[in-house]
Amino acid sequence: MGDIHGQQKRDYPILGILAGQNIVPGESVLIEYDSLVFPYKGFYHLLSWARENDHHLIIIDILDTLYLYKAQIALAGLDTSAILKSLRLVDG
Repeated sequence: MGDIHGQQKRDYPILGILAGQNIVPGESVLIEYDSLVFPYKGFYHLLSWARENDHHLIIIDILDTLYLYKAQIALAGLDTSAILKSLRLVDG
């Protein structure tokens, strides 16, 4: 997929699920997953997409899982520094 500037845009699988859902700024989104997937991957893709498109996310971390996701992302060899700096975190 190319954009209007001829640059290649990344494909984020989780966003295909959200596409067409008419989500508007300020709306809450709950993402559920089953035990056979790695939720940190979807979380990483969502954060990367938001950063690249200059969208801001607020994470309400009720079960204190953000630390686990950050550790899993780092163990997978993915960069966590720039992504997690752009978040607003609300402890539940």
